[in-house]
Amino acid sequence: MQPDVGLSSCLSNKTQLHSQRPAPVQEADQEIPPGHFIAFVCIMMSRKTYDEIGPLDERFTMGTHEDVDYCRRLHEAGKTLVVAGDAFCWHIHGMTYRANKVDMGEAQRNMKKVYDAKITEEAE
Repeated sequence: MQPDVGLSSCLSNKTQLHSQRPAPVQEADQEIPPGHFIAFVCIMMSRKTYDEIGPLDERFTMGTHEDVDYCRRLHEAGKTLVVAGDAFCWHIHGMTYRANKVDMGEAQRNMKKVYDAKITEEAE
């Protein structure tokens, strides 16, 4: 991983806009602009970056908004986020929710409230 890259992810069949593809393809690496995030389906970062940014915020549960929050923190620290165009990960979206019998929509709405409260708290 390049030294100026804070976090890298791969292309995937079921993620957010920047890295979603229906099947493996070969593309150029794509830098993710501030205000956007990489879904934490399959990520890589250096230990140095982790030590600087810290762990995931444990207020966020079961795969929602922890990635948004972490990418925001990385961008605020001046780190670059990249989707590697030569790596692909198949992702079965929602499997954790289904396996644990959790309503994904409700969980996402609840964690959005937690995220918004965190942003408000940090702004004060």
